[in-house]
Amino acid sequence: MGDPWGRDQPAADVEIGELPERLVRLAQVQATGVPLTRVDPYAQGFPQPEELPEVRALMRDGWRPLSSAPLYCLLPAAWPPEHRTWVPDRLPTVWISGTTGEYEGRIFVAPDDRLGDDGPEESAKAAAHDAGLPGPPRGRIWLVRSPWPRIPVEVIYSIVWCVVDQANPEDQIGEFYRAATEVLRWNEERALRECPPDIRALLDAWTASGRTGEDTSTVVELLLTPTTLSDAQNRTGLDEATLLAWLTALHGMYDDATLEAIRRWNDLGLPGNPPPEPRRFMRRNFDELKAFVDGGFDLYAADRLEYAGVEKALLWREAGFDEADTYELLRSDPDLTPEEARAFDTLEVDADLDAGRRRRRRSEWIYYGFSAAEAGAWAGAALSPYQARLWRAHGWQPGDVPRGRRFPPQFVEEGGYVAGFVDPRTGERMNSSWDEIADPPGTRGRNARRRRGDPDPWINSD
Repeated sequence: MGDPWGRDQPAADVEIGELPERLVRLAQVQATGVPLTRVDPYAQGFPQPEELPEVRALMRDGWRPLSSAPLYCLLPAAWPPEHRTWVPDRLPTVWISGTTGEYEGRIFVAPDDRLGDDGPEESAKAAAHDAGLPGPPRGRIWLVRSPWPRIPVEVIYSIVWCVVDQANPEDQIGEFYRAATEVLRWNEERALRECPPDIRALLDAWTASGRTGEDTSTVVELLLTPTTLSDAQNRTGLDEATLLAWLTALHGMYDDATLEAIRRWNDLGLPGNPPPEPRRFMRRNFDELKAFVDGGFDLYAADRLEYAGVEKALLWREAGFDEADTYELLRSDPDLTPEEARAFDTLEVDADLDAGRRRRRRSEWIYYGFSAAEAGAWAGAALSPYQARLWRAHGWQPGDVPRGRRFPPQFVEEGGYVAGFVDPRTGERMNSSWDEIADPPGTRGRNARRRRGDPDPWINSD
């Protein structure tokens, strides 16, 4: 079959510029293995081809990075060689995580399964084999352009998908490749005829207004006609590029309430135009967001501390707690006071742990409903918060726990075996059935209150 991948095709003739600052930081994570901690996961997405200066230069000439979705991994082999090019893949391979249990996210080296047999390149190689193709060359970022002046690349994906849908395949990746091979042989008239009707109507409307090809890609993807785009600009007071950035970040949300929210966001002078992941703010009271910002908090804090409210957030900050502490402590017990939290600092609780682990352990004690004094007593019995909760639930006091025993007698089987699993994060033995054990009446903390059906939004947030 020859070489469908163009292995001998040289890279695009474009200057390879310096990596932007963000990619430099991520490359350092990959090179050193030292993670970036306390980052805003909404503002730190996975590295994208569009961040590379050489890709941006090619995009100005009409090229578009091929979608990285696994479904599209064989498309370079189907694309006409004269409408296909590539640049070396210089994107760092990192992982970004964030949980509701912690205030901020972290960026770290990608797990081994991302790079090994289950990684994207190995998956693409396997898909190529199943489709009867040689494996794709490694280390390339593919860019393509439409062979038809009126039709942008994103619409070509839609046309191909229509053909795949009609075939109803089991092997979608292979069938998508075969369908693309067929579609990309068509002339423009045939391609337009096979467009989904709503997309064809949009292309016709924009052609009539003098815009074609990639110049229509975003507006067509957002299902905007020339009339609706003009109306939205008038109602928000934004230029086209800024408005399209908003609607793209909102994943196509478009109604009267959305346009009014965008206008009011800018009228209030809230930061970001748009901010990272603006959907999380669309249901919020913008005046409250403004109060957070005026109080010296950033938007990330305004999002995470929603259930605390600005007054309580200010109270905790004045007591010397940063936003991360405030979030993690109040999530563990919404009724906690700064004085109760500070009491943990005066006790020799978990003194052998480093500062970060002590901070997390403090939240665990509070999560399970222990005061600082109670935590000190149970820690003196060499028990973790999780273990102390089990002893307390069965009526034990710290001084009654036999030295060296981690679990109440009810959980210890013959030979000293304790059923359960080891939490990879903490190294602690746990058992999901123990979660159903009732705490004493009136126990504070997130764990007990959730099991009592407490309606507090802090308690019910995941």
